[in-house]
Amino acid sequence: MTYLELRFSPLGSEEVKSLLTAELFELGFESFAEEEHSLLAYIPSEIYEEDIVKDLDALRDHPEVKVEVQLLEDKNWNQEWESNYHPVIIAGKCHVRAPFHPPLTNIAYEIIIEPKMAFGTAHHETTRLMATWLLELDVEGKEVLDMGCGTGILAILANKMGARYVIGIDNDECAWRNGLDNFRINEVTEGNVYQGDGALIGKDRFDLILANINRNVLLQDMKAYCEGLVENGMLLLSGFYQKDMETIAVSASGSGLHLTGARNLNDWAVMLFHK
Repeated sequence: MTYLELRFSPLGSEEVKSLLTAELFELGFESFAEEEHSLLAYIPSEIYEEDIVKDLDALRDHPEVKVEVQLLEDKNWNQEWESNYHPVIIAGKCHVRAPFHPPLTNIAYEIIIEPKMAFGTAHHETTRLMATWLLELDVEGKEVLDMGCGTGILAILANKMGARYVIGIDNDECAWRNGLDNFRINEVTEGNVYQGDGALIGKDRFDLILANINRNVLLQDMKAYCEGLVENGMLLLSGFYQKDMETIAVSASGSGLHLTGARNLNDWAVMLFHK
């Protein structure tokens, strides 16, 4: 498969890089690399359209940023990306690594992620926000749903924290397959991963629903999340900017949820609700 490399420069702050990365991911870009004052983004050439980056929110106030497009030679870019994957430690309690990284012995939870470009490798702020708050919750013996699970990292963490049963759902086939692989690698036997969206919740009821997706999907599926919770169940949401918090809160309240708390990191937000 041939790929295009898009170079965005100059980028003066990490905040702009983070916002830009999130927007490009939603547009179909599969991997990213950072250089000083630049962000490199990679997308299969067959799905790239010239106007795809024309109206990016992250660059609206930065007309000085230019985009250079280059066609790359055909090679195994997934393997290339894997080789540059770095382990992450979350809140001093959770070590997220690839199979080729050495384990840590003095850590509470060790998670092995096969890095196949699925979102949720703990490098992005929203995944770290979600995982950090999850580490503070009591999930012992509870049933947990991870919506938009990506690699399945949050469901796997909940399993390691003692959840009775965990389910991951993602509408992307690659993420679904990657989630299944990671469940197997981490020996998650009490759980499963499915391909689909909020409609799959159906009549199932969970003690905790984790949803790290994006603003529009969260708003669209808020009612389904609420209905999928047991009484006094918890909903932990991320994947949106601080500026969207009020909109998320209004939607959650209208669905019968009560805001318990909120946090942020580099303009990204996470919010916890109770039913």
